[in-house]
Amino acid sequence: MTIDIYIEEVVSLARQALAITEQMFGLQNLDTAIPLNNLAALLYKKGDYEAAEPLLQRVLKIREQVLGPQHPDTIATRNNLNILLKKMNVNNPTTYPSFDNPTSIKVNRNDPCPCNSGKRYKHCHGKVV
Repeated sequence: MTIDIYIEEVVSLARQALAITEQMFGLQNLDTAIPLNNLAALLYKKGDYEAAEPLLQRVLKIREQVLGPQHPDTIATRNNLNILLKKMNVNNPTTYPSFDNPTSIKVNRNDPCPCNSGKRYKHCHGKVV
């Protein structure tokens, strides 16, 4: 059996988990971003892109405020949002600069690569050829 059979129940449980987390930690807490991101991912999987977009925007806002715009988690969220916007055929996804647009981010050579490969930037996308 696939997740498609249980998707409505899983989305309902994810909404409940998000509500509990928001009550415990508040709306702008980093701990709230995790279930928020999970719910957005489920809605994306379900094909409900319009419902997933504002959730990913909230995740991005939280991560930018708490972690900073250059943190790998923030960059990954921007990438996810760009992918979603492309699926929705939004004409201007560059509103959310991401790793796809290297001039929009600054990564030190010894930092983890924003592509989430687990490698240092200098051994991944920052290789000097």
